[in-house]
Amino acid sequence: MRMTREELREWFTDWMDDYYDFLEDDLTPEVAESVLVALSTPTLTPPNEWVSVEERLPTDEHPVLVFVGYADTMTGFITTSSYFCFDENPHWQWDGLVQDEQRTLFWMPLPAPPDRRPPEGEANE
Repeated sequence: MRMTREELREWFTDWMDDYYDFLEDDLTPEVAESVLVALSTPTLTPPNEWVSVEERLPTDEHPVLVFVGYADTMTGFITTSSYFCFDENPHWQWDGLVQDEQRTLFWMPLPAPPDRRPPEGEANE
């Protein structure tokens, strides 16, 4: 089971309440506080998670993965796009190119490209 950062922070806090007396010599209050601070600090973009355009926009003009669709039904499509943040009128590449009321709703950084090297011991011929 994968926990969110909030769930992990809550679990650690509960664990500390239950077991801190037993670990007092090994786990100082400063270390425990550092763990809680780290678990409470937001990340810029969690890996493999969609970011709402209402929450944050990309800060460069590199391509990102986007979900373009209808906000009321969440139907649409996934494609790559760029957010032109340095333009006089910042906009998404797809703005005005899709039908009806579709718009870019979510984005995430592109994953790293696949490793195209041959496995060790095998040479390209």
